[in-house]
Amino acid sequence: MRKPLASTAGIAKLTPPILPKVVLRTRLFRHLDAATVRPIVWITGIPGIGKTTLVASYLQKRSRPVFWYRFDEGDSEPGVFFHYMEQASTRIAFGKGNPPLPTLAPEYLGNLATFTRRFFQALCQRLPSRTVLVFDDYHTVLPNSMLHEAFASGLAEVPASINAMVISRHALPEKMAPLLASQQIETLDPDTLRLTSEELKACLRLRQLWQQAPDDEQVNILQKRLNGWVSGVVLMSEQIKNKQIHALSPPIETLESICSFFSETIFHQIDTDVRAFLLETALLPQMTAKMAQAVTSSINAESILERLFQQHYFITRHTLPSPIYRYHELFREFLLACQRRELSPASLTSLMHRSAVVLEASGDVEHALILFQQTKNWTQVERCVLSCAKEWVASGRERLLATWIAALPASVVAANAWLIYWRGVCTMPLDPVRSSHFFEEAFALFHRRQEWMGAYLAWLMAGDALVQASENFAPMDTWITLMHDVLLKECPHFPSPEIEMGVVSNFHALLLFRQPHHPDILIWAERASTLMRNNTDPTLRRHAQVRLAVYYLWTGNFGRASFFVDLIQGEKSTVRLSVLSQLTGISIRALHAWLTGETDRCLKIVSEGLSFSSSHGVHLWDQNFFCQGIAAALSDGNTQKAEMLIEQMKPGLLTARRIDLSFYHYLISWYGLIRNDLPLATTHATMALSHATELNSPFVLAVAHIGVAHVLWEKGQNKEAAEAASQALDIGYHMRSTLIQYMGLVTQAGWTLEEGDGNRALRQAFALGREQGFVNMFGWRASVMVPLCIRALDTGIEVAYVKHLIQSRDLVPLSPPRALESWPWPVKIYTLGRFLLIHRGVVVSFPKKVQRKPLEMLKTLLALGGRRVLESDISDSLWPDADGDVAANAFKITLHRLRKLMGHDEAILFHERHVTLNPRVVWVDIWAFNQGLSTSPPQPAEIKSVLALYRGRFLPQEDALPVVEPARERLHRRFLQIKAMLHEG
Repeated sequence: MRKPLASTAGIAKLTPPILPKVVLRTRLFRHLDAATVRPIVWITGIPGIGKTTLVASYLQKRSRPVFWYRFDEGDSEPGVFFHYMEQASTRIAFGKGNPPLPTLAPEYLGNLATFTRRFFQALCQRLPSRTVLVFDDYHTVLPNSMLHEAFASGLAEVPASINAMVISRHALPEKMAPLLASQQIETLDPDTLRLTSEELKACLRLRQLWQQAPDDEQVNILQKRLNGWVSGVVLMSEQIKNKQIHALSPPIETLESICSFFSETIFHQIDTDVRAFLLETALLPQMTAKMAQAVTSSINAESILERLFQQHYFITRHTLPSPIYRYHELFREFLLACQRRELSPASLTSLMHRSAVVLEASGDVEHALILFQQTKNWTQVERCVLSCAKEWVASGRERLLATWIAALPASVVAANAWLIYWRGVCTMPLDPVRSSHFFEEAFALFHRRQEWMGAYLAWLMAGDALVQASENFAPMDTWITLMHDVLLKECPHFPSPEIEMGVVSNFHALLLFRQPHHPDILIWAERASTLMRNNTDPTLRRHAQVRLAVYYLWTGNFGRASFFVDLIQGEKSTVRLSVLSQLTGISIRALHAWLTGETDRCLKIVSEGLSFSSSHGVHLWDQNFFCQGIAAALSDGNTQKAEMLIEQMKPGLLTARRIDLSFYHYLISWYGLIRNDLPLATTHATMALSHATELNSPFVLAVAHIGVAHVLWEKGQNKEAAEAASQALDIGYHMRSTLIQYMGLVTQAGWTLEEGDGNRALRQAFALGREQGFVNMFGWRASVMVPLCIRALDTGIEVAYVKHLIQSRDLVPLSPPRALESWPWPVKIYTLGRFLLIHRGVVVSFPKKVQRKPLEMLKTLLALGGRRVLESDISDSLWPDADGDVAANAFKITLHRLRKLMGHDEAILFHERHVTLNPRVVWVDIWAFNQGLSTSPPQPAEIKSVLALYRGRFLPQEDALPVVEPARERLHRRFLQIKAMLHEG
C-alpha cells in the first residue's frame, strides 16, 4: 500500500484551494462553458486578477470532478513534475485500484515528449468523464525548461471527454502553438478577466464595504482606479470604507504599481503583531498553523491565518487533512522584499534557518534546501541531499539530485564518498564512462574508511556503467581484481541480500565480457542463478536472467540458455519492470531465436522490440534489435530484408556504442559476402575487427576474426584465413565456447575441403554441432554449408545431425549431384523399376480408396520431365475428351488433391499455366539419372553410380497413360549409352 503524502508542499500542490464566500462571476462562467468545447483552456492574467478563484468557483458551481496541480519553480525539472503528478493520481478517489503511472526513468530523457504523451494517456484513461485537469501557476516553470515541449505533448492527449485548464500570468507560449493550430485550445485573455462595474458592485456588497449602495460615479471612479483588478478591492478596503477614493488617483496597471499599492495600504493599516507574523512566515511557501507557530512563536498563529483567509487577505487554504495556508504569490513576493528591507542580516539568517528546519520537518525538503543554501549552511544541505538521494533517484528525480550536489562547494563533495557516488548515479544515464570515474573515486574513499556498504555499491555501479557504455572493457580488469583481491578478502559477507544479488550478477557479467576464460566463471554463473531464484526484486532478477542467457548463448550451451529465456518470456506480463528491463528481455529472446535457427521468430521479436521502443520513446536498444534482425535476414539469405534494416539502422550509428558498431560492420561484411561484393566485405570486416580490438572483449573479437577469415578465404588467401580462424578458435577454446569453436572449425572445413585436406575440421565441427544442437551461427551462408553437408553425407560424418541441420535450415543444393539420394529431401520419388513416393523419410501408401487421378497427374508430370510442363499437355493426357472449362476445373481440383497427397504445399509449383515439381522440395531419381556426368573422360565410379539408379523400366506398372511409353524408351536408351561407356572404359 502506498504511503500518504507527508509533505505540506505535496498537499498544497495537489489539492484545489478552499474558497471563502466569493462573487460568482456568471459572465466568465459562460465564457468557460463555451471554451470547454475544446479540450484545453488557457487562462492568462496579471497577478491578483482572480484566475485561480474563477476556475475553482466555476468547477464547484458546475459540479465537475477536478484533478488539481499547482506548478512552482521546482517543476522546471521534469522528474519533479512527473513525481508529483503520479502522487496526485494516487490521492484522487477515482484513481484507486489502478496501477501507478509510469516513473520518469533515465532512459526516457532522450524522448521526453513520447513519455509525456503516454503518461497523459494513462492518466486520462483512469479519470471519469467531465473531469477537469487544472494546472495552476504555469508561469513559474523556467523559460529554458525541458518541460515546456513535453507538457504541450501531454496536453495534446487530453480527450474530448475531459478538459485541461492552464492558469498562467503569461500568454500562450510558443511551444503550445501546434495545439492552437489543431484547434485543441481556447484562450481566455486578461481583459476578459477584469471586473466589470456590475461585478465590482457585487464585490463591494459581499465585503460590506459600503453602508449604502454606491452611486454610479463612485463606482466609475473606483473602476478606473482598480482597472478591473480583483485584489485591489481587498487592498483598498479601508479607503473604500472611508470613501477616500479620488478621481485623479492613477490606475493600477503594472506589477510595480501593484507592489507599491501593497506598501501604501496593507502595512500602514494592519496591527503590528500581524505585520510581524506576515514577515516571519513569508519564507514558508505553504504552512499549517503549527508550522507558523514554530517559526514565529505566536500562540495566535491559527486565528491569524484563518482571519486573513476569511478577509480574502491574499491567502488560500487547502484542507487535507488539516488546513494548509498559502500566501498569494504576488503578496509573498512583496513580503519577502519587506523582509530584506526591515530585518537585519543576522535576524534574516536566523529566520531562514528556523523556516528551513520547519519545512524539512513538514516533508518539504526541496524548499528547506533552498533556505539552507541561501544561508550557506552546507552541512545541512549535505545532510538533506543524502537523506533524499535514494528516494529522488527511485522516483525519476536524478536531475534534481545532480543540481543540489553541484550546488555544494567542491571541497564538501570531494570529502564525502556518498556525494561522489550519487553524482556517478546521476551521471550514468547520459555519460556512463564519466560516471565510472566517479564510482572509482567513491570506491577509493569508501575502501579507505572501510565503509563496506558504499564500497560494494560503488563497485556494483562501476560495473554497470562499463557494461552500459560498451566502449572499452579493459578497465573491467581493475574491477575484477578489486572484487577478487580486496572486497571478498576484506569483507566477504555482503551488506544485504540485494547487494549480493547485484554484485554476483555483475561480477559474472564482467567476467563474461572481459575474462570469459576465467576458471571460476561457471561457478559465478551458477551462484547468480541460485540467488536469482530466491530474489524477489524483479529488476535484479531480470538483470541476472539476461546476463546468464547471454553467457550460455555465447558459450554455446543453448539448452541452459533456453531455461533463462523461458523465464524471461514467462515474466513478460506478470511483473512490473522498467521499459529498459523489458527491452533487454525482448533483445535476449531475439538473440536466442536467431542463434537457434528460428529466424522468422527472431524477425517477429525484433519488430516487437522496435515497436515497443517507439511507443515508449526509448531507443537505447534499437541498434541491438537492428543487428539481430539483420543477422536473422542474412542467415536466411534474405538480402532485401537485411537492406531495409541496414538503412533503418544507419541514422543511429553516430551515437552507437562500440560493441554495436563492431557488429554492424561485421554484418555489412557478411552481407557483402552473400552479394559477392568482396571489396565491401573486406572493408567492413577490417572495420569490425578494429572496433572489436578497441572494445577488448574476447567474444566480440572472436566473431570479428571469423568475419575476416571468411573474407580472406573468398579472396583465395587461405593461409591468412587459417591464421584468422585460428585466433578465433584460440579464444573459443580458452573461454570454453563451443559456439566459437563450431564457427572456427566450420570456417576451416570450408577451405580444407577445397584443398583436399581430409575431413578433420568437418568431423570436429559437426560433432560439436550434434552435441550442442547448432543450426545457425554468425556468418551463416547456405553456399558454404551445403557443400559441407554434401561431403558429410558422402563420407558418413554425423549423418543424423547433418540431416537435422538440412531440414531445420531448409538447405537445398543448387545443382544436386546424384549421390544426394541420401539428402533428406522433404519428398523423394522413385520411378525406375518401381514407383515410390516418400515424405519425410516415410513411404506413402495408396489404399484403394485413394482416387487415381492425382497419381496419374503425378506420373504424367514425371513422364513429361517434371519441369515447366504445360497445363494443357497434362489435361490432354488425363482428360482428352473434356472441353476447356471442364478440363480446367478438373485440373484445378486434381492438382489440389495431389499436393495434399504429397504432404507438402510447395512440392508442386504452378505459374503462368506451367507445372513444376519444386526442386527445393522434391528429389526424383530420373533427374539424377539424366544429369550429365561431371568428369571428362567419365570415371568408372561415377558411371557405376549412375547405372545404380536405373533399377528397371520407367513406371513399370503404368501402361495406361500414353505419355509414359515415350519417356520409358528415352530413359532406356540413355541407360544403354551409359552402360556402353563403362565397357569402353
